[in-house]
Amino acid sequence: MRDRLRRLWLRLVAYGALEPRFRSGRWRIRAEALPRLRPYWERQQAAYEKARRLFEEVNYCRECTLGCCSGAFNRFTVYDHVSHVVAGLTAAPPWSYCLHPFASYRCNRVDDGLCPFFVPGKGCGLPYEVRPATCVWWICARMQKEFDATRLRELAAIRRMIDEAHTGYARVLLIGGMERAPR
Repeated sequence: MRDRLRRLWLRLVAYGALEPRFRSGRWRIRAEALPRLRPYWERQQAAYEKARRLFEEVNYCRECTLGCCSGAFNRFTVYDHVSHVVAGLTAAPPWSYCLHPFASYRCNRVDDGLCPFFVPGKGCGLPYEVRPATCVWWICARMQKEFDATRLRELAAIRRMIDEAHTGYARVLLIGGMERAPR
């Protein structure tokens, strides 16, 4: 229940407060906030590394032709944007950001049914450190069925670590971590 409440809070903050500011182009992350965001980014990266190790052991993605990487929606969120800024990406990655999943049909669409970063025989072609968080913790129905209880608990712990990092991002940004961008 606590995880569900945290995720609800994260969505409300993302789509109600942070994302509208970033999308307007009138707000940005304060440079002074970057050191306060860094520990949360490091926690997120530790979670990503755990996920990488888990999925390297059991990578059904190499055998998949559609699965999780299909669907006309954008996987990048405002928290992925914050992560990339903290990591030092000075410009939006070439795939860009299309914040706000409710307006996902505006850009970064996956109309043909397969994510453009899916590499047949490998899985996701993006390095873990820049993947959308959703793509890091998501598992398909096959994995859900075949993972034992230990692996499912490990994956739940990874998602919790990511959620905790995103909670940290939100707190820092909501409490003085953003500023109006110069015009």
